[in-house]
Amino acid sequence: MFKCFYILVFSTILYASCESDHPVPIDNTVNWTSENSSDLNKGWVKDEQFLIDEFVDRHHWEMTTSASGLRYMIYEFGNEINLLAKPGQLACVEYEVAPLGDTVVYRSNPGKPDCFKIEMDYVEYGIHEAITYMRVGDKAKIILPNHLAHGLLGDDLKIPPLSAVVYDLKIIGLE
Repeated sequence: MFKCFYILVFSTILYASCESDHPVPIDNTVNWTSENSSDLNKGWVKDEQFLIDEFVDRHHWEMTTSASGLRYMIYEFGNEINLLAKPGQLACVEYEVAPLGDTVVYRSNPGKPDCFKIEMDYVEYGIHEAITYMRVGDKAKIILPNHLAHGLLGDDLKIPPLSAVVYDLKIIGLE
């Protein structure tokens, strides 16, 4: 008897919910302004800077911060006679890359450095900047905020969207 009652109630509710002749309008418009976008971006930057600060403090690194937000620390110096790397030079480097607080996801092949033209080839913008603070033989820890690394999209492989990236970089040669 109670089964029949529950079936009747359920059927009535189902019928009543499907009977509407007038669809309920849905407002899909968003009043998005450049101010909203700017505020959202400022929040992301602030949150990312906080995470980077915590990471640097936890590792007891004394890093220099550039105007762009790049952080670097040269922890092993090469030959001081060498000049700083300059735009247009071919830089050959050994490196390891990890998203902030994660494990290494990329590294150069041992004994086979990767080479690129400073400010001319397709590598992360922050690497072009960081390398100009270094000389041949220098080793540095570099933290690229997401806007200097892979940005909103990540690299579609191992670096997630909006990720700060940590590089351990050594300049092998400059031409």
